[in-house]
Amino acid sequence: MNYDFASLSHSEFEDLARDLVGREIELRFEAFSEGPDDGMDGRHARADGSIVMQAKHYHGSGFAALKSKMTKERLSIDRLAPTRYILVTSAPLTPKNKNALAEIIGPSLRTPGDIFGPGDLNALLRKYPDIEKAHQKLWAQSTSVLQTVITEAVGKALSKPGAVPVVLANLLPPKEATGDAAPVEKAARDTIFLIKASPIDDLLELPQGPSTHGPGLNAHHDTPRPGPFFPAIDSPLPASAA
Repeated sequence: MNYDFASLSHSEFEDLARDLVGREIELRFEAFSEGPDDGMDGRHARADGSIVMQAKHYHGSGFAALKSKMTKERLSIDRLAPTRYILVTSAPLTPKNKNALAEIIGPSLRTPGDIFGPGDLNALLRKYPDIEKAHQKLWAQSTSVLQTVITEAVGKALSKPGAVPVVLANLLPPKEATGDAAPVEKAARDTIFLIKASPIDDLLELPQGPSTHGPGLNAHHDTPRPGPFFPAIDSPLPASAA
């Protein structure tokens, strides 16, 4: 999926830009509070100079507005004198647009490849899907991403084995004796597990069939709330068998 980044605020776009570019060039960028940024939305400071990143969220303004803004930014860039300057923008760019911006930015820009437009950002999102998931507002309206997130969450939940409830564990046949332990006498009974239940009304449905007929049927439930959980059984049990 290709994003136009219109759903992001300016600060959210800056966060995304730092995460994506930082991952791509394997550097951590400092983040600053909102307000005057002195021409820096991200900085990687080193002894021999700083790498500066600026993010311009100009999706609705277009290239002309971005070009005008960067012309005004040139003085700030020259004053910072970074060893490397990186520009990230949501304004759609052509190769010609990048070359024009490179001339405006000046020598601090190593190459037009250090200008990241929407196409470049979308390519990085495909390369680093964990960053895409981390920025929830970006994909809140994306059905495909939501499906992936939900599927993974459900898969993780179902993959975790849960403990057998005590009430069911008591119905299981005893484990076979091992080693020198005394043999365990097997219970002379059958065990039926009821697996169909409604969590809405706490109703357990007993199967209809010969297996539920006759004395010796016992219904077991494990719930903290009292109530008539078994409204009907195939045949009434004699009082002596209940």
